[in-house]
Amino acid sequence: MTRWPGRWAVRGVLGGHITATLIVAAGIAVIMTASDTAMLALTLTGVGHMVWLGIQTVREASSAQVKINVAPAFACSSKPWPSIY
Repeated sequence: MTRWPGRWAVRGVLGGHITATLIVAAGIAVIMTASDTAMLALTLTGVGHMVWLGIQTVREASSAQVKINVAPAFACSSKPWPSIY
C-alpha cells in the first residue's frame, strides 16, 4: 500500500487553505485601505478580543488550585548514604 494518495490529498487541502487565506487577506487589505471606519471597527474588535482573553486568563488563574507533591530527598533507611551495591 502506498502513501501517495494521502500525500496528494494533504497537498490539495493545504493548497486550498493557502489560496483561500491569501484571497481573504487581499480582500480585507483592500477594504481596510479604502475605509477608515472599517479599519477602526477591526482595530476595536481586536482590542476587545484581547481584553476578553486577559479577563479569562485572570479568572482562570485566580480559581486554579495548585497541588505540589514533594518527594523526600532520601528514602528512610538506616544508612545516611544511598547504597550502590
